[in-house]
Amino acid sequence: METGYWNFPDGEHFASSSSLYTQHYKKKAPTYESYNTVAAIIKDKSLSSKLAFLKMLAQEVELFLREFQTNTPLVPFLHTVSTTILSNIMERFVEILKAASPVNVVDVSKKENILSLKKIDLGFATRSELKKSNDTDLQILQFRSDCRKCLQKFVVKILERSPLAYGLTKAVTCFDLSIITANPTIATKWLETLLSTLVDARWLVGTTADKAA
Repeated sequence: METGYWNFPDGEHFASSSSLYTQHYKKKAPTYESYNTVAAIIKDKSLSSKLAFLKMLAQEVELFLREFQTNTPLVPFLHTVSTTILSNIMERFVEILKAASPVNVVDVSKKENILSLKKIDLGFATRSELKKSNDTDLQILQFRSDCRKCLQKFVVKILERSPLAYGLTKAVTCFDLSIITANPTIATKWLETLLSTLVDARWLVGTTADKAA
């Protein structure tokens, strides 16, 4: 199960049109590779379950991708939203996520950090499709294994490109009004971290930082 970007409309469109595509060419099947690929996928008895799982995964990140592809200054919310998305995905297959530990330090490749196959959360839609299938217990277990591998690769890929790797992302959260209101002490601490980072990088002179603090 590959983990390339797959949005919700893509899944809906593929599910509704793929069989029509192959039926159209049934009398004289074309020889090009894309047709052979789709024809092979259609024969997969677990297709509906796989599509349900991929659509669930796409929904986890699609709202974020839409909202943050904008010129609106949303950087103060980037750390909070990114952490929430990663936490939601990781909770589906990671053993324990400690609230005090950053999600980006959890090694999802280690066996001791992940749930057993029967305990991973596939989502309601996927479980519903699995119940409708005639898959054997062994096939369902293999499907769960594929889903867990997909989740692991998905998280690793996100972390590779995630702004959470940079301390500045968390520090700039000091401008989030909800943080300022709920916990001004934390907001002040992050502001100091932000100013210190900017001074160290020579993007801000110390005297200006003193005035801002």
